[in-house]
Amino acid sequence: MSIKETTERRSAADDVKRILYSKHGMNILSALLTLAFFLVPVVLLGMEFTLFMLVLMAVSGMLFGGLRIDPGNLQGVVPVSAGSNPELQHIIDGLSRRAGLERSPDLYMSNSPIANAAAVETTRGPGIIVSSSLFSSLPREEIEAVLAHEFMHIKNRDLLLLNLLARFRMIYTRIPSMLGLLILFAPLLLFFLPLLSALLILSIGGFAAVILERAVMRLREYGADYGAVKISTNPRALASALNRLDWMQQRMSWSMFGGRAPESGGGAALERLLRSHPETSKRVEKIQSWLEG
Repeated sequence: MSIKETTERRSAADDVKRILYSKHGMNILSALLTLAFFLVPVVLLGMEFTLFMLVLMAVSGMLFGGLRIDPGNLQGVVPVSAGSNPELQHIIDGLSRRAGLERSPDLYMSNSPIANAAAVETTRGPGIIVSSSLFSSLPREEIEAVLAHEFMHIKNRDLLLLNLLARFRMIYTRIPSMLGLLILFAPLLLFFLPLLSALLILSIGGFAAVILERAVMRLREYGADYGAVKISTNPRALASALNRLDWMQQRMSWSMFGGRAPESGGGAALERLLRSHPETSKRVEKIQSWLEG
């Protein structure tokens, strides 16, 4: 292959990546992966069984009230009042205005030693849980960028989407467990081939559902990064915050596990498929491309 052909192929690949990781490209890809997530049982089990699972999902949602968190039941998590931290409230109000949210999400503080923040769906509405160590570890601009990322999860309705996927996946993966218990108490069912076939198909489909769910989660992280860059007062702050948080996490891993080398080979490939967040280096690379574009 000539140098010219190699250059053209790399250029075409870069163009494809640029389209995929644009705002609309990520939304389209997320929609396609979500569609594939729901088509897995249709392909493996047929339309009738899939409709049964959807009904079961709806019923379970009504019975258990969805996957919402009651902050009052979380140990070490306390609500942050508007007057307790004026500077933080100023950041929250500014992000809410720039994100176009009708109301600011409730803010909660955890005493976790791990610097982190997470958007959650609570019984009182959307909220953000922030660890106290985040405020002592990051400068103001980076704190704002991290919070902006969580604001965009709320703005993009990622909590609703991931809640739906989680409920479907939980039902999908629990059915094999129920069938396994049935076989445990009635071993003669091992000779009932249709039951064994259903157990095998459901197990394979459940694993596929987990893989697709994690792929959608990683794409929504890119989407939240994209929005955070747009609404942060310093668009470059998110990249530096991600690098800083990644360095802190690696330092903690080294102190806890003796700095073991990361796994390689098939195990590493599976680990990448099961990640809920993209690798920090890839996220920073995308942020840099958006800033330059």
